[in-house]
Amino acid sequence: MVQRWQNCRSVIPKDALISIFSNMAFYIHSRSSLGLIDELDLTHLCRLSLRRWYSQRSDGTNYNSMNIRQQTQQFMQFISEDAGIVAARTLCVYGFLHLTFQEYFVCLALVNVDHCNQVETINELVTRFMSLGSNFRLREPLNLALGWINLHWSFENFDCFCIQLQSKTNLTNKHLPMGSLLFISAVADIGCLPSESTIYSILNSLLEFEIDKTECAFRSQLLSGLDRLPIDIVINRLNHAFMKGDATLFLKLLCILY
Repeated sequence: MVQRWQNCRSVIPKDALISIFSNMAFYIHSRSSLGLIDELDLTHLCRLSLRRWYSQRSDGTNYNSMNIRQQTQQFMQFISEDAGIVAARTLCVYGFLHLTFQEYFVCLALVNVDHCNQVETINELVTRFMSLGSNFRLREPLNLALGWINLHWSFENFDCFCIQLQSKTNLTNKHLPMGSLLFISAVADIGCLPSESTIYSILNSLLEFEIDKTECAFRSQLLSGLDRLPIDIVINRLNHAFMKGDATLFLKLLCILY
């Protein structure tokens, strides 16, 4: 749909359009429970998105304020006429036509980083996931973002990302296994799982957490994630805990499963 816009009607590059939609989606998702943004804020956001996108171009493309202003005007005109992705809801107020569109573009905003170095990219994304993990409204976009990373990164890089996500060196994970919860809730969106050792570490961090009887949401999320994992991995983890004589871990896993 973005490609159709770009090919047929727009001089704005496709990646720049995606950047605008991503920033717009994140802005709305973070600030508006109604899923709306007014025309003034959207115009300002569009201008900032274009300026940032062109400033990151490695080919030296230099767009001045006049170019940015013209493309911003073109974008605002398009969304007032084309109801493919974004539409005017009332006078001078806009929103995505479907929540699915909005969550998809939020996902793209979440995985967008400026670094070329993979190590720096992993570190920044882990920090971002951990800082946003407690925001319930961002849970589905975070799941999609984990799926996106899994799809576009190599197995080794994704495995490294998952290891850091659940690492106890992160202060948040010392009090609540936030990274492991984020992973386990996104299992359905992950096509290729990380290594078994990484999955075991994630399960251990979840099972070592003292679950109070009142923390039904935690237990429910953990059980839902375990249901989505391949059964052989769960059984192997049970056998491993049993063979090591780790009765506490073994019984806790049995209690959650049954």
